[in-house]
Amino acid sequence: MKYAEFEIDSNNIEFFNSLFGNESIFGDKIEVSNKFSFFATKHKFDLGSDQFILSSSFKALGKRQLDLRIKN
Repeated sequence: MKYAEFEIDSNNIEFFNSLFGNESIFGDKIEVSNKFSFFATKHKFDLGSDQFILSSSFKALGKRQLDLRIKN
């Protein structure tokens, strides 16, 4: 399921997450990172000459919340 989409400069970055903990990052429609995580992980990837880090964390207790942060 697609959870978020970012537009940074001319780059389109999409974050997908499955119920089974598989996270995928697509940059300009090409998969640039794929990791398994239920609670938190960092995806490091390049798009052209730019480097990005997308951090995800999921809080399951109380109000369920997915937190995404991206750095260039």
